Amino acid sequence: MYHPGIDAIASLISLFPVKLIGVSLFNITLYFLSGLRREAGAFFIFMLFTYTTVLIMGSTFRVIGAVNKHEAIATSVGGAFLLPFIVYTGCKFCSTREGRGDC
Repeated sequence: MYHPGIDAIASLISLFPVKLIGVSLFNITLYFLSGLRREAGAFFIFMLFTYTTVLIMGSTFRVIGAVNKHEAIATSVGGAFLLPFIVYTGCKFCSTREGRGDC
């Protein structure tokens, strides 16, 4: 049996390509269909933030699952952690109708 930390790192490294393919397919579709800026820099920054978020959320849920012994408790704790992430993470839409282009 390996140390839990080594197992978590190995799992994270082994899932890099799988998550990268899934995030890439999702981001290409979402980014270009939503009409965001068609510049390489803006697209890859979007990819970087989305990929980092996917890795962090996966690791967060893995830690919650490792800490709890029962699946029901881990699910409820994971849901309790997910709710503030959804509520307090968002985007701000800039209004240019008033003549200001700032946010």
